[in-house]
Order: sequence, then C-alpha cells, then structure tokens
Amino acid sequence: MDNSCAACTGPQYGYRNGTMYSSYTAASFGHEFEFAEKHSVNFEGALTWAFEFEDQPYFAGFRALASNGLDLPVLNIFRMFAKMSGQRLAVRSSAGLTGAAIQATNVRTAPDVSAQASLDDHKLAVLIWHYHDDDVPGPAAAVDLNLTGLPALR
Repeated sequence: MDNSCAACTGPQYGYRNGTMYSSYTAASFGHEFEFAEKHSVNFEGALTWAFEFEDQPYFAGFRALASNGLDLPVLNIFRMFAKMSGQRLAVRSSAGLTGAAIQATNVRTAPDVSAQASLDDHKLAVLIWHYHDDDVPGPAAAVDLNLTGLPALR
C-alpha cells in the first residue's frame, strides 16, 4: 500500500476513504509502541500528515481526515488515540501479529487482530483493530474481550 502521495488521485487511492485505511492506521500506530519499547524509545505520541484540499470532489482519495466536511473513518482512530491517556495496559491477542512478524512477512497471510488499551484514574479505553493488507472482503473476526487485573472502582 502506498501512503506516500497525499495529493494523488485515482481508484488505487480509494482505500483511504474506507475502513481499510483506518484499520491500517490503528494497527501501525499500535505497533509503534511495541517497536519503541523494543528499542528503549520514549514514545510520547504520534503524528500523521493529513491535508485539506479545497474545491475537490467528495472522497477524492487524498490522505485526509475529512472530505468536504464529512469525517472519514480514519478520523475516529485519531479521536480514539486522543482519549487513551494514563497507563498503557498489556494486551494479549490470539490473532494478533507481532511487529517482527509483520516486518518479515507483512499482513497478507493472516489478519492482525489486536488491541491497545489504557487506564487513567477510572477511565478504561480499548481500541481493537482487524487489519489485512489486501483490500478485499474477508471473514469477520470474532472478538471476545476479557478484562483482568483492573483496580476495583470505588
């Protein structure tokens, strides 16, 4: 997938308008924390390059967060990451891929179904993604969310 051309148009950039791009963004940003820990990097946050192009057709395929005032699915990923504050929690997924596995074989054999979670005072935030490199319909992921070891609310 080519994310490098923000102003390119064409059917090959249509993935930027749908859930594939938002799932890709969630998964890739989620794995950035994994790589930061591996290399002892103090990772405080992430940045994306998003642009606004005036007087363009709706959903032109630009790397944007909205199209003519309509929020694209990827905007919700950034909204969710913005709500994740406090302590990052350990997450374990039976269908999650490691960053090393993705580097070695990409995400074409099996999807990456995993999550990111945080706890701040009495606020728990969980972001779950289901990503595959191929932009074709595939089976849904069955997700059972089990929470353990959280402090009791008073």
